[in-house]
Amino acid sequence: MKHVRDGIDKILKFVCSAIMGVMAILVVYQVVARYFFRAPSTFSEELMTYLFIWMSLLGGTYVYGKSEHMSMSFLYNKFPAKLQKVVDYLIQGIGFVFGAALLYGGASIVRLTMNQQTPALGVPMGYLYMVLPVCGVGILAYSIMNLCEMMKESRG
Repeated sequence: MKHVRDGIDKILKFVCSAIMGVMAILVVYQVVARYFFRAPSTFSEELMTYLFIWMSLLGGTYVYGKSEHMSMSFLYNKFPAKLQKVVDYLIQGIGFVFGAALLYGGASIVRLTMNQQTPALGVPMGYLYMVLPVCGVGILAYSIMNLCEMMKESRG
């Protein structure tokens, strides 16, 4: 299971890094086009918006998998050890439900928007929304792996 987690982590880190690199290039292109050529680029602005959405959601999935998401540890640390374990299972259960909702709802919206096109790029809007079911699958996978690891630790 560690190999699966490491593989998902590597893919998410690579994709987020690549998106960030493309966004940096697009920002430079936008500045040059606007200030030097006096011809602002509409496609680059729209593409950066969509890339930012993808990077944010994929990054959130990665952070969830690493269990480095926001938490109220000041409260959690005051709980007795047994209650902390219950809360840990509850968090993973909520994550699982959230991942399933992202997968189901995301797939539904992708189907609904595949015939709509983005204004500047002219690509189907479904491609923008495709990140929702992708992240849903990632969060489901991480939740299952986290639950399995927690059960393994509690047994042995």
